[in-house]
Amino acid sequence: MRPGVLALAVLAACASAPATPEVSVALAQVSGSRDMFFFAGPVNIEYEVTVTNPTNEPVTLRRLDLKTVGTGAYTLRTPSQPLQVTVRPGMVSVVRISANAISRGGNANSAEPVTVRGTAYFDAPSGAFTRVFNESFTPGVM
Repeated sequence: MRPGVLALAVLAACASAPATPEVSVALAQVSGSRDMFFFAGPVNIEYEVTVTNPTNEPVTLRRLDLKTVGTGAYTLRTPSQPLQVTVRPGMVSVVRISANAISRGGNANSAEPVTVRGTAYFDAPSGAFTRVFNESFTPGVM
């Protein structure tokens, strides 16, 4: 295949890919002091999920998958959160969720930062789409 034809084929493939809405997701930890992670065992972590919808169509957050990345003060055990959060056009919605986790325990471990990778699954009139995001939290600093 000639280079010009290959470049044209690549451009045509990119042009035909559907655009996804510019919706953003942010996660903030609202519970979890350093003292909470001092002893090893199960803990409950609360987060606020903020969805910003700058588009002109409503979007609905259907599911949120959260997973800890690497080591930290705790490891999440809640694999998926089913949700039904509709965000109107041009609006921001905040929802509070809880997640089960296991604290590693110990003085040094209780202060380790935690990185959470999230995948948000949305429905919109233009079709379903996902958003992947990473957030890092330091126990006791909220």
